[in-house]
This record gives sequence, structure tokens and C-alpha cells, in this order.
Amino acid sequence: ILIPKNSSFIRHTTLFIQNSGIYNQKYRSFTMHHVVIVRGSYAGLCALNELSKHPAIRITVVDRHPYHFLQTEGYDLIAGNVPFDTTIIGLRSLCAGFGENVTFLHAVAEKLDHQNNRLICEDGKVIEYDYIIVATGAVTRFFENIKGLKECSYGVKSFRAAFKLKQFFEAELYKRLESAKDAKEKFSILIGGAGLSGVEIAAEMQAFFNRYYRSNSLSCGMIKIHLVGKSILKGMKPTVIKKAEKRLKELGVTIHTDSHITKVENQCAYLENGKTIDFDFMIFTGGIMAAPFVQSLPFEKNKI
Repeated sequence: ILIPKNSSFIRHTTLFIQNSGIYNQKYRSFTMHHVVIVRGSYAGLCALNELSKHPAIRITVVDRHPYHFLQTEGYDLIAGNVPFDTTIIGLRSLCAGFGENVTFLHAVAEKLDHQNNRLICEDGKVIEYDYIIVATGAVTRFFENIKGLKECSYGVKSFRAAFKLKQFFEAELYKRLESAKDAKEKFSILIGGAGLSGVEIAAEMQAFFNRYYRSNSLSCGMIKIHLVGKSILKGMKPTVIKKAEKRLKELGVTIHTDSHITKVENQCAYLENGKTIDFDFMIFTGGIMAAPFVQSLPFEKNKI
């Protein structure tokens, strides 16, 4: 079962498992069924919360990380608004709280042997199951047709990436605090992709720099953020787009619309309209794709 972040889908999945012979009418007893959830993502934890209510279901949550990353808090983490420990939830303690029928396994799911109902982990461990829920989520897609994009930019969909960005920006601010020379140097941050993620990161980061600049604690006036995208918040209501664009400009974000990035090299982004943008650091939020584990599955998949 490939499960989306949809509560009604999860409820129907639970009913399907319940009605698949778990209750033995003759002996009036329950037969335990084993459900494996691959990754403690939002969808995975929603499924866990629902399935754990039923005593006839034994659950194993498998994740390469011992934590669940709150992606919605990641932008505040990058901007320095919250400490890193408030953006993660320990999966081992979380699973323990659901009772003895729930187990957490800190391992990397490598291969699915669906014909024999077996999940094979990177360390060779084999987990047999009755049902499996693949909730591995999405990762940043660095478009192959944009030369140099993957090599020159960072995504923000993981805790590791968000924490790395936070450390980078804080180090840059520290340099400006310690050195008068560094304080006067220009520093440009380029955000590729002007969807929800790109807009939120640009706004949070610029507000972060503005706060320090106003307090005279650090010289942030020479730090500039560039937001690049074909349009701002594509697909949303015009009134929302207009307000967002106005707010970004008030904060001091430089917006580049009506043009895509075509190539990235030597800390320079080339746009399809012929313009170039020099940068010192680049974040890419312009696309997502299925996690590698899902891509390896021998089933029909959509374009993502």
C-alpha cells in the first residue's frame, strides 16, 4: 500500500486490514497481522496513530533516521527562530508510547520483495509482513536539464540540509561580527523556485537579517536575497500572490519573475531571459520527486 497524507485513505486502509480475516469467528479470537511502515513521515505517523488503536495489528516502523523532521518548522530553523531540537521528534520514544504492539527499527529499507512479503534492509535484516505501507515522502528534485544545479545548490527537505543551512548563515553573520572587513562585503543568497517553500524561506531569512541589522548587532545591510521563479506562488489566488509579493518587497527581497534558471556555474545563475545573478549561496526549492526507495519499486508510478 502506497499511502498519501490523507486521513480518509488511512481510515479505509485500516478497515481493509480489519476485514481481511483478522478476527476468527469460530474461535472468537484475533489473529495478529504484522504491518510494516516504511519511514516515520507525516503519512507514516498518521497511519501508525490509526492502526495502533487495534489490538490485532502489530506494527513495525522502519526509518533510516531515529527522528521525524517537522518540515514546516524547518524554515524557522534556517532563519534561527527556533532551536534545532524543537524541529525533530524521536521515533523510538514516540513508538514506545503506543504500547507493546508497536516497534521502531532504526534501519535503511533497501529492497521490497513484494512477492514473498519481505522487506530487505541495507544491513541484511529481513522483515516479513502481512501488509506494508510505503510512506517515504518526497525529496528535492534537481532538474537534470539545468546544468550545474545539483552541484551548486542545496535542498531543504531534510533535517540535515536545513541544519547545514542554519550553520552556514550563522557562520556568515559571525564573520561580520568579528571583522570590519567582512562586515562590508556583499553577500548574495539565491533561492531558485518561488513556490510556497521558496517564498517562505526568502521571507524568513530576510526578516532574520533585518532584525539583526536594525539592532545594530551585525552588519547585514550588504546581505541580499534573490528569489527566482516563473511566477510567485503559481496556482494561488491573485490576491494572495499580490500580498505576498508586496510583503517580500517590503522586507527587501529582490524578486526575479518571468524567467527560469537555465544554467548554474561558478556561483552564477543564468536565466532564460539572458540575465545573470551572482550568488554566494544557493537554495533550490523548485521541484520534488519520489524518494529513491519508491523509484526502485517495480510498480506503475506517476510522474513524481
